[in-house]
Amino acid sequence: MKGYIETLKEDLAQKNYEQAESFLKIISKSVDRLTELVSDMLTIANLEGPTLMHKENTNINVLSQEVIERLAPLASEKNIFIHYKSDVDHWLVDAQKVEQVLVNLLSNAIKYIPVNGQVDIFWKQLHGELELHVVDNGPGIAPEHQSRLFERFYRVDKGRARDVGGTGLGLSIVKHIVQAHGGQVGVHSKPGEGSDFYCIFPA
Repeated sequence: MKGYIETLKEDLAQKNYEQAESFLKIISKSVDRLTELVSDMLTIANLEGPTLMHKENTNINVLSQEVIERLAPLASEKNIFIHYKSDVDHWLVDAQKVEQVLVNLLSNAIKYIPVNGQVDIFWKQLHGELELHVVDNGPGIAPEHQSRLFERFYRVDKGRARDVGGTGLGLSIVKHIVQAHGGQVGVHSKPGEGSDFYCIFPA
């Protein structure tokens, strides 16, 4: 950013405006990335300490629909269909943190699956626990990567990371939030067969 700013300053001093717009776009995009990174790092730092939970009887369907509506424009850009289903109405969780879990999982799915793909979100109660599944029909994930997906900054395809954006902390945040609820996270995936990211919240 500093290099672009210095060059831009020199160009403006010489009344050369030819590259100004493109430089400003690059700088703006870089600022957005840094802002997102700082925000995610602060979230991780807060979650790694004693986590203050504000659990309340939360309407799972309202929470989910709000997230889907918020990310609908991102899905629309790639013509991705989002299907939602739930057999659970309410659960005792920290609504704000669970909302962040769903935002991170859904935005990841939208970013990594191809155009005209599909994401299925469903909640179900099983053995007294609440399960969230975010299932996509994307390229799938090789077994050697699956155990490390929830680590900080881990990328399956480092070459593609810059194209899709993100900080590499989204899944780590998901793991910390679910564990703070006393639950667990995981993924079922096979190359070429899509992925099922799941979170289990205890009663």
